[in-house]
Amino acid sequence: MVTTRSARHNQIRTEIASLWRLAWPILIGQLANVGMSVVDVAMAGHASAQDLAVMALFKQQIAAAYTSDLAVASAVAQLLFLAALFQLSDATQVAASCTIRGYKVTRAPMLIHLTAFWVISLPLGYALGLAPQWLPWAPSQPLGAQGFSIALVVGLTVAALGLTVLLQHVTRERAQDEIRHKNASPVAAA
Repeated sequence: MVTTRSARHNQIRTEIASLWRLAWPILIGQLANVGMSVVDVAMAGHASAQDLAVMALFKQQIAAAYTSDLAVASAVAQLLFLAALFQLSDATQVAASCTIRGYKVTRAPMLIHLTAFWVISLPLGYALGLAPQWLPWAPSQPLGAQGFSIALVVGLTVAALGLTVLLQHVTRERAQDEIRHKNASPVAAA
């Protein structure tokens, strides 16, 4: 009876340890996300999906509330729509990156960020924002701030997609490792 109870306690401890090894990286990612949300609220206010939808749908009215200059209001309205898209991609890539960091995986996210921002976003921003004539595929007119914003949204979206795929891979790999570890443990064999 004592040995059975002791074996059951050991099995429960092993199961809890396995669960904790899976859960703590996610917990750290969530805590980092909460921390960033607190900073977000403190610095710029909270942006929910509804807020972003309102910003995208009522961009003309929001811009007109801040300036009576029609040219400035038009430029701001175009940038507000891109800012709403920016928030979605940025939130996704930050949450995925923090969660992956909780798994102590850092090299692959660094390479994804490097590629997304330095290889894709920066050259695209240069091409769209400044439209140098020596580029064979440059737009006929520089897009200025809108071109740089489009490039930033593209870079953030590439980072968000890459990090989300990496997060799925890392999570699946860690879960399989835990299952293998659990099946190979002496308590599981008893």
